[in-house]
Amino acid sequence: MVNTSIRYIFDFLTFIFDMKKLLLVFAFLTTFTTWAADYRSCEITYEDGRTETVEVQFPFANDNPNLRIKRNGKRASIDKDLIKFFTLSLNDGENDYLFLGGRQFSKKKKKRRKIFTLVEEVHETGIIIGNLGLSYDIARDKDTSKDIIVFTYMQLYRTYSFSRINEEPFYTFFVPESSIGIKAYYRKTVQKYQKGLFPDCPNIVDHLDLENAKKKEVDTVILEAYKKCLNQ
Repeated sequence: MVNTSIRYIFDFLTFIFDMKKLLLVFAFLTTFTTWAADYRSCEITYEDGRTETVEVQFPFANDNPNLRIKRNGKRASIDKDLIKFFTLSLNDGENDYLFLGGRQFSKKKKKRRKIFTLVEEVHETGIIIGNLGLSYDIARDKDTSKDIIVFTYMQLYRTYSFSRINEEPFYTFFVPESSIGIKAYYRKTVQKYQKGLFPDCPNIVDHLDLENAKKKEVDTVILEAYKKCLNQ
């Protein structure tokens, strides 16, 4: 009798889990099938230094190797490997956005596909913080009636990209969903990235404020440690 009850509970939890996955997939597909393609004027800066103003199609996804555009009213595409970054201006120049190209860090030095992060901050230490999304789109804010950038995260929760100025690798940090294991996560991830992201601070882990990690955003925890390390 006990074994039967346990099996029923297990079957029920499995059903709920599968339904959640199904709903996530449905929501994802609904989002992308109901959003209409929108072309916006952007200035592209290429790896060779050239610049060009074209209309970029939104939404655009990071898993697509090409950026879909319109050039002189005609549809075309640009290989993302050729692009260093591109800028977008919304609301008559009131809001400017920079999409920086890079590749996710590979411990085995595997060359990954170029993707884009939405730059949030260029820190005084020379670290660039970005929001690394699965896709980016433009939407109208209901409260202000202004255009804003909206995006979905790669793992369904917030993902930061850390990079160094004029260097291509993106080092990703996730915002943990709970405080369980957060100290170990910060310590292990920073150690993994130390040589490439913080080459001038071999002891940066010692400066991490792990006691207050769950109260702060991941970028604050990491940048505070890096700054302390540089000023020691």
